[in-house]
Amino acid sequence: MNRYRKNLGDWGEQLAVKYLRKLGYYILEKNWRSREGEIDLIAIDDKTFVFIEVKTRKTATYGYPVESITNRKQEKMIKCIQKYLSQHHGLQHYQIRIDIILIKLDKKGKKARLQHLVNPVENCPD
Repeated sequence: MNRYRKNLGDWGEQLAVKYLRKLGYYILEKNWRSREGEIDLIAIDDKTFVFIEVKTRKTATYGYPVESITNRKQEKMIKCIQKYLSQHHGLQHYQIRIDIILIKLDKKGKKARLQHLVNPVENCPD
């Protein structure tokens, strides 16, 4: 991944964290990694454990943010979440949910449009 895309992704995740905190989410982890993949953000929303994928785009060169959440990506996210849950016991009192935050920048890269998709992924692990 080139430096520009990494910086853009990091910036988008920071924007997502600010947004989620304003909504009352408690951020537990950022960029949690395992052999199965990476989870951008892990948070608690009331009594729900939320795994959040953040997609940031400035142009449509690589497609719109929502287009990057393919079935394959969803399957990979679910495997990664299962790994996280297997390593962190005591989560049985929480519901589990996957959210996606899509961030689209204007052409100048100054203004962002944020879209929060709550629980759009089917077959979230229990």
